[in-house]
Amino acid sequence: MSNEAFKSFALLAGLAVLYKVADHQFSIGDFSFYFFLLLLLVGVFQGLRINYNDQEPQEFLELFKQALQIPILLCVFIGLLGYIYLSSINPDFLPNLIEGRITEGRELDYSEENLVKLRNNLLAVFNPSVYSTLSFFGLMIMTIVYTVVSTFLFRKIKAFRTI
Repeated sequence: MSNEAFKSFALLAGLAVLYKVADHQFSIGDFSFYFFLLLLLVGVFQGLRINYNDQEPQEFLELFKQALQIPILLCVFIGLLGYIYLSSINPDFLPNLIEGRITEGRELDYSEENLVKLRNNLLAVFNPSVYSTLSFFGLMIMTIVYTVVSTFLFRKIKAFRTI
């Protein structure tokens, strides 16, 4: 990874931390997943711009691998940030989410047996390690999709290379 790529990663990771802090302090809303997707897309294009060479046309797979450097590290960082946030900074987030779902179940007249099953199922899924792992894999899939599409567009449309 080049020095410029690491600087881009550090900047995007810093923006992710700032967003998480602002969200925790000011309750911005439930836009964090979309914000992280935007950061990943910026990371993909930054990786493409850093590694593209006009004089030597590169193969799709080579450019694809180079474009993945920044967003892959960003996915790992966001996954770790999510785990730290859910386990240490805001440990009440997931229990409140579970209680909200249980309340919805009561409003829909679920039996007590079904509410107990619902709570057990929610406890299995809504814990910091599972939640952050699922977020990580979701971001990874979106990163790969973004990178494939962006690399294709970057190679085929000259306007993407000249900005």
